[in-house]
Amino acid sequence: MFTTMGSRRNGFQKESFILSVDVGTTSIRCHVYDKEARIRGSCTSKVEPLYPEVGHVEMDPDALWKGFITVVKGAVQDAGVQMCQMEALGISTQRATFTTWDRRTGVPFHNFISWQDQRAAELVKSWNRSCTIKVIHGVMKLAYFLTRHKRSLAASLIVFSTQHVTFRLVWMLAHYKQ
Repeated sequence: MFTTMGSRRNGFQKESFILSVDVGTTSIRCHVYDKEARIRGSCTSKVEPLYPEVGHVEMDPDALWKGFITVVKGAVQDAGVQMCQMEALGISTQRATFTTWDRRTGVPFHNFISWQDQRAAELVKSWNRSCTIKVIHGVMKLAYFLTRHKRSLAASLIVFSTQHVTFRLVWMLAHYKQ
């Protein structure tokens, strides 16, 4: 059985839509799609990265939230429909951008730390040069030599970068002053 997007209220079929929001490095974009996947409305808001120090790339959480609300409302208005007609919401975000917050108040402890941020570069270098990583690489190369299983060779190529959120999170936890 094929069902169409829509809801019944008072016996009338009301058309429904899907919101799609992309929170990127330089902008936040929102589109309203109809059941044929046509864009019915759109809105974009600029994201202003912050550079508090050389190599640090941050974003203000309040500004991102306000931008999110602005583009959602703007796209719905541009589509000429109402918010109650939205059936679903899809969100795509930046890779490895993060913040931490007080779970009691919901207030962020710091700005979002962007995937572009380099503050954990020294920590990453120390891990990549560590004896542990060298042993893992050596053992996995030996395993590949003996078995010829490519998954062993792949494991021998592990290298960390500052784009891995864990290193920036460790840096933030070690350096954040409350």
